[in-house]
Amino acid sequence: MAGRALFLPQTSIPIPLVARNMQVLLARNAFQNACRRENMPKFYKRGMIQVTPQYNSAAWDYWAHFEPVGRGHYGGNEIEQAQEYLKARDIGTHPFFAYAAQKPEALKLWVAQEARITNLFSQTMFALLANTQNVNMRSLLLPVAIGEHSKVEWNGQAERSHPALLAELCSRVGVHLGVRDAKIDGTDYEGMPYPLTPAADRFFQAMTESISSFPYALGFLGVGTEELIHDEYSAIKTSFKSAFGEEFNTDFLDSNINEDDHHAQLMRTAASYLSKHEMAEYLEGAKAGVDARYDYYTSLLNYCLEHDVVSVPQPAPEVK
Repeated sequence: MAGRALFLPQTSIPIPLVARNMQVLLARNAFQNACRRENMPKFYKRGMIQVTPQYNSAAWDYWAHFEPVGRGHYGGNEIEQAQEYLKARDIGTHPFFAYAAQKPEALKLWVAQEARITNLFSQTMFALLANTQNVNMRSLLLPVAIGEHSKVEWNGQAERSHPALLAELCSRVGVHLGVRDAKIDGTDYEGMPYPLTPAADRFFQAMTESISSFPYALGFLGVGTEELIHDEYSAIKTSFKSAFGEEFNTDFLDSNINEDDHHAQLMRTAASYLSKHEMAEYLEGAKAGVDARYDYYTSLLNYCLEHDVVSVPQPAPEVK
């Protein structure tokens, strides 16, 4: 009988299968208890995603992956608190925008930084989704990541993606970001590429670190980026019109203002499904995101004043 399974007297269930099911049940209970003790986020796995054998093990949590969104949220007012904080900081009145309206070179420096920031934000949203275990939460937020992109056209370019629109704006104002980009549309640009400023570098760090926690990231990226952009880009659009003329093409800014209102609403909806513990992290992330962006503009203004960016030689912008 070696190698053959024994059976219980009054059942057809193999003894090894009964033992295995018991092990699965005990392991599942132990895993869920550990999650409760550590207050792990409901929808998110901390750290970078890893495809390892653990996903096929007894510790794999079914409900963490398939629980419907919208169940059990406690109905706090943290979302309203985050919006009030955003309104109080009033990013649209930051002195950088008034300064840049009179200094075209400051706007060129802003474009050079934003080209890097916009692309990183697009990647960060996908990284957040990749680490989100729950398929329903991923589906809810997927339009935010997709909205930053667009289909690839016949020329091999996603021309309507936000990073591509920003690259087009760089070309329009005569900004190149590296050696390969020193020749755009057949025009050779003189001078060194615009640098990555300490302001942008610090914002990069804060943005990428935000996704270590799903609730925190919803606040940081949802309030401190998507929701804040409406006032921020409306202000910078006014600066562009003042510096380069009313006919200057601001397609990139308009696309962001129009689409990010919808993205912000989706992220608020996702936040409304968080638990009380997660909502505290959400509010913390929202405030940190707003502060990080405000501090970014303060640092960028200081950089302009310290380095006299108005003296940087660049071609006049093309007005369309």
